[in-house]
Amino acid sequence: MPAILPRPRRRAERRPGTRRTSGRGVIAGRQVRCEAPGWAVRWHTGYPPRAVDRHDVPLLCGRFAIDLAEGFA
Repeated sequence: MPAILPRPRRRAERRPGTRRTSGRGVIAGRQVRCEAPGWAVRWHTGYPPRAVDRHDVPLLCGRFAIDLAEGFA
């Protein structure tokens, strides 16, 4: 199994006033903080997409009106 290495963080990836956990969701009727949809799509890019990525990214983009990431068309 290949090792999964963390991506280095770069300040240029963050926009002022945007937090990675700025998303909101509901689990069992309770509001929770979560990763913003744009960040979820961002973390699925930058490497050759796997089958799960090809499944998840179009669903995320469609649900949250995000432009489909390059390589997922």
